[in-house]
Amino acid sequence: MLLHSLTATTDYLAQVGPNGVDAPPGADKYQLLMNIGLWVATGLLAVIGVFAGVKFAMGHMDGTNTRGQQFALAAVAIGAVFSGTATGLVNTLMV
Repeated sequence: MLLHSLTATTDYLAQVGPNGVDAPPGADKYQLLMNIGLWVATGLLAVIGVFAGVKFAMGHMDGTNTRGQQFALAAVAIGAVFSGTATGLVNTLMV
């Protein structure tokens, strides 16, 4: 019964068109959502990066730098790479 219901389904997320795979219905809404997410992530990473940089500079000036302040800048850089790569990959796969 389960096998029959799986093979009898005619609704697909992406249907093959003459030029390859077409985007699923409503893909423009997901694209808009991903673009908004990218801008929010970029803004948050910029604010956190400035905050981490100021804390690092103040700690360096006072001589009280901690390992966490040093790793905060690296974490922001890694987060920027992840957010840029993930949204680029999703945008490529959606079209």
